[in-house]
Amino acid sequence: MDVVAEINAAVPGGVDFSSDCVGRPAILRQAFEGLKVMDTCGLLGVPPYGTEVSVPMQALLSGRRMVGIIEGTATLRPSFPR
Repeated sequence: MDVVAEINAAVPGGVDFSSDCVGRPAILRQAFEGLKVMDTCGLLGVPPYGTEVSVPMQALLSGRRMVGIIEGTATLRPSFPR
């Protein structure tokens, strides 16, 4: 299943915010790629130490953001705009 295609089919252009609650790089990347330009993906899941994820650099240049959230460190309004 192409999760990003499913997201874009349901919400053309992508979603305003997304999150990964599992901590798997493939899921985090899908959550990130399903975003609209200038929006935020939060990582809530705890991956094994040393786990890395790769994302398209052009997506970062378009203003998409990825933030780590641990023990309530995210301030909801700035991290996930309306």
